[in-house]
Amino acid sequence: MFKIAAFAVPARSAAHIFRTRCADCAVQRLFTNMVKKHVLVAAADGSEDIELVGVVDVLRRADIEVTVASVNASTLTLAQQTKIVADDLIGNVIKKEFDCIVIPGGLKGAENLRDSPQLLSMLKQQQYEGKWIAAICAAPSLVLQSHGLLDGRVATCYPKFADTIPGYVAPEIGDNHDVVISKQVITSRSPGTCLQFGLAIVATVCGLSKANQVAEGMLVQFKKPSTNDFDFKD
Repeated sequence: MFKIAAFAVPARSAAHIFRTRCADCAVQRLFTNMVKKHVLVAAADGSEDIELVGVVDVLRRADIEVTVASVNASTLTLAQQTKIVADDLIGNVIKKEFDCIVIPGGLKGAENLRDSPQLLSMLKQQQYEGKWIAAICAAPSLVLQSHGLLDGRVATCYPKFADTIPGYVAPEIGDNHDVVISKQVITSRSPGTCLQFGLAIVATVCGLSKANQVAEGMLVQFKKPSTNDFDFKD
């Protein structure tokens, strides 16, 4: 048997506790920023060239690990006849976890992505886990809306498909309808908005400072998307 002598522990001052908590928060932010982010960009024959390649470019500038996964063959012919080789096939990454899954547009490409059971399974799991999904141009309508993944959300898309989305760009959520964020879903309009779309993905998964840093290097200004439920953080 042994006894531990009692001793007095000095009360911590409020200032000490505040400093400790601030230090803990700073360490947590540093650790979060150091963790490598992973984004899946789904691809198909007929995907819109600039919406696919442009977004991949922006994400990799932010030091995000990007996997381009095809729902067709490894070599794809995009909407404007550009040929690319995907990093992998969708079936090989279906069990992997991603911070965001990106769906490019292009009419034929969006249709091919819509009809992929493996991609649909990943999207449903992504939404169930509260993780990010991003879609541009025809994809918000043909892929997300078609499978009920925009239910209860505000969104934008290529104007031709506006009537297919009940929550199409509600004006009260902001002025920048080129990119809209609602309940962990990022949507955008067209090839011309793909840089802002890519920067919005960077801002959501890496923070606002990283998005502004990437934008500055590209000589563009990042415009915060319209949103009714997302608070951008550094």
